[in-house]
Amino acid sequence: MNQHISFFFAIGVILLAVGSAGCSLDHTGATAGQASGNQDLQAAANILGESLSNDESGIILSLNDALTTVSEDGFLTYNLPGNRPTTAAKRSGRGSETNYHHIYRKKNGIHNVSFKRKVQDALFSKTVTDSLRYRYQAENGTNIEFPQRYSNRIASIYYDARHKGRITTLNKQSRFVRQDTFLISELKASVLSVDGVHHGSGSIEITPDQKPSFKRAYELEINLLNINAPASAFNSKDDFWKDVNGTLSWQLTIGQGAGAKKMGGTIKMAGAGTAMLNFRSSSKKYQVNLNSGDVKDQEEEFEGRINSVDVAAQSITLLNGRTLYLTKETEIEQDDYTSLEAVENALNSGVNVWAEGEGGMQNGRFIVTEVEFEEEDTDDDDDDEQDENSIEFDAMVTSVSIQMSSFVLGDQAVINIDENTVIDNDGDYMSLQEVAEALNDGLRVSAEGEARPDSQSEKAELTATEVKFEVVDQDDNDDDDNNSEED
Repeated sequence: MNQHISFFFAIGVILLAVGSAGCSLDHTGATAGQASGNQDLQAAANILGESLSNDESGIILSLNDALTTVSEDGFLTYNLPGNRPTTAAKRSGRGSETNYHHIYRKKNGIHNVSFKRKVQDALFSKTVTDSLRYRYQAENGTNIEFPQRYSNRIASIYYDARHKGRITTLNKQSRFVRQDTFLISELKASVLSVDGVHHGSGSIEITPDQKPSFKRAYELEINLLNINAPASAFNSKDDFWKDVNGTLSWQLTIGQGAGAKKMGGTIKMAGAGTAMLNFRSSSKKYQVNLNSGDVKDQEEEFEGRINSVDVAAQSITLLNGRTLYLTKETEIEQDDYTSLEAVENALNSGVNVWAEGEGGMQNGRFIVTEVEFEEEDTDDDDDDEQDENSIEFDAMVTSVSIQMSSFVLGDQAVINIDENTVIDNDGDYMSLQEVAEALNDGLRVSAEGEARPDSQSEKAELTATEVKFEVVDQDDNDDDDNNSEED
């Protein structure tokens, strides 16, 4: 009986903490002051992007886990409608759990689950140990011992999770401990709601392109204020990140001791898998891809699903509300759609179109310098094996080997070029020789494209299927804040 009472008391404390933390956040900006430099803002954006990300074991992956029924035998069951084992190869690690353990405590109705997720490819590695607790309840408040068998009876889910892990990419290394506590209700309605809080701590080391790396320790709290998703997301979708809506508030402490800096702000889920990240202590605004955790500076970049097109005004409006303007000088890449008219026709036909590109503000408008329009990925079941195993890359080229027909990204990943590689003629360079000459002339060159793992090749970790080489502007607007903070 005491355990039963303690459980409800714990939930009450959790929800009270969510409410009080959300209220106190309004005072954070007044006492925290301005962030001292670009490195702190860059670190904060990366910490928040990672802490939200599906791929990088953030809130979105945790929410997806919370909406999954567990059993003694396994974490996911693919005989349920909509579940596909093809996502096991993705960077989230869902479907490839190891060391799985499950214990049900009948006295308090808690399912204890633990497992490890390990993901490794040439550009990304992640190892995370997860310890999860669930309590599934029916509408009458009774606990459900066999949630997979009686999933249609579940009306609410209590979920508490601890994640401890590390992530390595081309431009960052991260170690973290994260705690998520959610109360998910309205599972019997068309839209389910989520209340909860996320706590995270750890360190992140960022290596900007061709600049010294810097490191920050941090503590983070994110409160879920009015998060919702379609009820169909329960037990059925691994692309959950596309369907989450609502607002979150956050408080972040970067650094330790007397030099620690506090920041705060909000995160607005913008639909179609993106979120708008706002700082109370800075006018800087970022956009986060909720799947990958990729962060874009809104003053320079954009991506998102197109909501509408105005051909006469030569503009597009994204689902998040941003309106972007094209000019005669705008470069439209040769992708699925090569004009605004083509995009408009696709939208009128019910096709979702994704836009991604670069530009800048001019006279109060964001002017697009380059953009690509493509049909939004629908993760069809009939994707071939090559598409499933392909790896996207977008990083600086640090060296070229003409003899080995390869180039290196970020001094780490080797990408091979063969006779089947398509070099995009919209780029600035059409051969490795041209890229090598540009590097020798002191220019910075980026490579964007897709590659496949090549286990047979002794020359490279990956072989590019398509690549676009572009010269990168030499402008350096970063400040001189080069102070690194260790753990």
